[in-house]
Amino acid sequence: MSNLFQDRHGTWYARVVVPVTLRPVINKTELRRSLKTKNRQAANRAALPVLDELHQLLDAAKLDQVVQPLDLSNAADCWYNAMIGRLGDPDVQGRFIQMEQDGGALYTTDQADVLRTLLEEIAPKRITSRGLARFLLWMRPYVDEAFQLTGLRLYVGSANYVAFAQRLADKFLKLSDDVPQNARTNAMQRRIGQPEIPLVPTGAATAPLMGTRGLRLSALFERYKTTVRRREPKKAEGRIQEYQVAVERFIELLGDKGIEEIRKQDISEFRNLMEQLPARPKRDVSAMPLRQQIAHAEEHSLPRLSAATVKKLGRALSAVLGLAVDDGLLEYNPAHGVTYTVDAVNPLNKPERTFTDPELATIFGSSLFAARADHPRFGEARYWVPLILYYTGARVGEICQLYVADLMQQDGIWFFRIAELREDQSVKSRSSNRDIPVHSHLLTLGLLDYVSSLPADGRLFPRLQQSGPRKKYSVRLGVWWQRYLRLRLNVGRDGIQPNHSFRHTAITHLRDAEVREDTQNAIGGHSQSTGQAAIGRQYGVYTLSMKREAIEKIPLAPIPAADGQHRAERS
Repeated sequence: MSNLFQDRHGTWYARVVVPVTLRPVINKTELRRSLKTKNRQAANRAALPVLDELHQLLDAAKLDQVVQPLDLSNAADCWYNAMIGRLGDPDVQGRFIQMEQDGGALYTTDQADVLRTLLEEIAPKRITSRGLARFLLWMRPYVDEAFQLTGLRLYVGSANYVAFAQRLADKFLKLSDDVPQNARTNAMQRRIGQPEIPLVPTGAATAPLMGTRGLRLSALFERYKTTVRRREPKKAEGRIQEYQVAVERFIELLGDKGIEEIRKQDISEFRNLMEQLPARPKRDVSAMPLRQQIAHAEEHSLPRLSAATVKKLGRALSAVLGLAVDDGLLEYNPAHGVTYTVDAVNPLNKPERTFTDPELATIFGSSLFAARADHPRFGEARYWVPLILYYTGARVGEICQLYVADLMQQDGIWFFRIAELREDQSVKSRSSNRDIPVHSHLLTLGLLDYVSSLPADGRLFPRLQQSGPRKKYSVRLGVWWQRYLRLRLNVGRDGIQPNHSFRHTAITHLRDAEVREDTQNAIGGHSQSTGQAAIGRQYGVYTLSMKREAIEKIPLAPIPAADGQHRAERS
């Protein structure tokens, strides 16, 4: 191997040359490790894992290069907060507090005194290489612990590594002061019968609400959450979760600025960084700070966030900052006017989201649709929900939230009423409130028999439970259905969305039947567009008979004929 050499004593070494760009980080022109043998064959066997270790050091140096001081502060805060959360662990508590058996007096641990001495040795006017080595050796377990908690990666001994060790040492000393003091306070609280006072984590909870120029972004987001929960309680939690990603990423990358400090160029820089962030990274990569994720994606040519996702993150920031404008805290929204790229999509290469005829045959020909069965977690929802989605083109959340009373009959036509009629029901937009006729095949398959077995004031699928931040009845069934399609039926090509593809399929069938687009929209709950052409669509109504005629043009689901006939006789 060209990476091996012998020293003058005959001992073999593994060696890698440090690229010029990394030498300011590593402060060496090459990295070497002894293979502890003078035998060439033994050296060859031992070299591969050692060379792999050396290349990992180069990778760490590459990630070290992109780290900003804010990343170091964030990681130190994360370690500090984790220590507070683990103070119930005697080993963790013992780092910062000890108790004398004589009298039970609390005092600062000896480790803090040792650390203060070591910090004095690396003060600017007293620092020596030996003193720095002692300090880094003492801090190594805590630095490694912080790396594991935060995903941060630095080259051991680099300027960033030393700076991070110093920040962590400051946090260690703060805990060594605060933990004993808090313990004394709580001992007093217990004696007087009052609740204990927990230590407060650092970060947004302890940062002042006001920055040097205006309310901080984190405080504005808290205000936004309160506002959206008051104005749109049904949609608030989902929107908060979605927008929180953008706010937290902005704060990590650019800091928790006062909102008057945020400029258009800050939003543009945020956009540029998001465009470089890896899409769907593996767990070890997603644990890294964002700047290191970007560097890793560049190094390994990983796919990046789509233009649509980046734009979505930018709009989230714009919405939060827009509240400050509405409330008179800002004169203008700095996120306005920031442009975003559009994904270049070749229509010929666009993923086909509609189920193909063979896929529909596989789905509806599976054992699941051979007979209705009562599942302990989902009841008959596993059977009925896919069929209803196929024949209505509705969203899965709209169907799973239905009540028995939402299946109605008017002028001899059965239909589903999709609307926000109860606290646990929601729709995407105002145009999503609609009535969808029931396809005759659903009636033939026994839908009314199933409904008659349920309490009249209950839900259509009572076994489904709310789940997820938006408290949707469809979440757990959706997870099961996705696994069933992909793992059991092997229906999982690119572009397929296990539930939403039924919506695409229904619209495709209506188009094939030459159903007018406005009628398609009335059935699917899409907006009737805007502009002059939409004005006429605001007049009159889309009758049930018109929509039923369109719905009946959807081809019959390919359930085996004999089984379908059996159900028809039974119903």
